[in-house]
Amino acid sequence: MSLYEFTDLTVGTSALSLPSESITFNGHKLDSELVGYQTLNVEGRSSFTRSVSTATGLFDGDLFLSSRIESNKINVKYMVAAKTNSEFNDLNDSLNNYLQGNEVAFKFADEPDYTRYGTVTSNVLDNPGRLSTTGVFEITMSDPYKYGATKSLSGTNVITISDKTLSYAQGFDTIILTNSADVSKIVLTVGSYTLTITGSFEAGNIYTIDYKAKTITELKPSTNVKKSVNATIDINNSDIFEAKIKNGTKIASAQASSISLSYKVKIL
Repeated sequence: MSLYEFTDLTVGTSALSLPSESITFNGHKLDSELVGYQTLNVEGRSSFTRSVSTATGLFDGDLFLSSRIESNKINVKYMVAAKTNSEFNDLNDSLNNYLQGNEVAFKFADEPDYTRYGTVTSNVLDNPGRLSTTGVFEITMSDPYKYGATKSLSGTNVITISDKTLSYAQGFDTIILTNSADVSKIVLTVGSYTLTITGSFEAGNIYTIDYKAKTITELKPSTNVKKSVNATIDINNSDIFEAKIKNGTKIASAQASSISLSYKVKIL
């Protein structure tokens, strides 16, 4: 008997227990949606590599300059099986289609509360031409971290983060500020980082700072009109899109009647 003779997976995984490392990629639960596909094991989930920059001096060894966590690669080993060539080709085509996309969200069944982001950079069958074979697809994570569920914090014109799970200084998702009065300038601080916008800002307007998209929008509740206010940023006095938050970071604005923060904790 060959190592990978036909195994009847065509009953669908709804009749079978899902593997603990079953993957959901771009919203698709591969083990459930692809009849004839089964995740076998995953490598690289708990790994990381750190590159170190050094300089050579007059003394023994090197002078440390800096270090950084490099991108990560996760390899998903799987088995695919079908009864006919036509069914196998359809299965393989569907798998390849599900694995498309850049910086796609994915997670594993045994870590339902954490989401990773990556791009499939290869998918290779071990024994092409057979009706039952194993294969491996590689996911490259440009961002090597996994992220927990969204957390929120709100207050008046000052809020302070109290979250011991923030092990790494990191960015945030959004900060939403409601303006307290008609002003010509709004200043927001996130720790040592600052946002300054200048112009004409009415009381009650709502400003959303999207960290990833690097955008600031204004919503006027009286008309429900939303517009970008990026052009009002005082670039000489603003570095908000470089801001990092951690446990104890204070977010404040004297012009705000309310401030709310949303973020996801990142973990290696």
